[in-house]
Amino acid sequence: MRLTAIWAPVGAALALFTLTACGSSSEKEVASGTVTDSETGEKTQYQVTRKDDGSGGTLRIEGKNGDILFGAGADAAQMPKGFTLYPGSKITGGMNTRGGDGQHVVAQFEVSAPLSKVVEHLEGQMQAHGMTITTKANQGGTQMVIAESEEGPINNILVTATEDGGKTSGSFTYTQK
Repeated sequence: MRLTAIWAPVGAALALFTLTACGSSSEKEVASGTVTDSETGEKTQYQVTRKDDGSGGTLRIEGKNGDILFGAGADAAQMPKGFTLYPGSKITGGMNTRGGDGQHVVAQFEVSAPLSKVVEHLEGQMQAHGMTITTKANQGGTQMVIAESEEGPINNILVTATEDGGKTSGSFTYTQK
């Protein structure tokens, strides 16, 4: 299916996605629909929700081969079982896709902590779960760590993080079978 067939309604939905309101943290649907590819007839569904308190929302796209979920805060970003971000971290955004080849998740985070401590914490968890750290790099103040596993449910993890003014921000990306 051509993804371009859904971008016009999804673009409109994304504009609505940024709306905020006061009140409880319940979720409300602000847009949804079905788009049909004119060439293949394949149908794709989408739904946009927002929280009443303005703390986030989600965009879900579902098709025949899987689905994708974008979200603000922890709505789309789920850490794998047994892994935690550095204490005090806040998930600021994320993406979650599922399909025939497994699940792919990106969790964006920020925390008021030194970069070295944040990376050390995540490396320790990777090693504790039997993963092999295959790449470590530090380029211009941004650190990157890649870990892989042939045996466990988590195939690979990529962490990138940078520090600015005492705050570390980055992403924790993983692939799960």
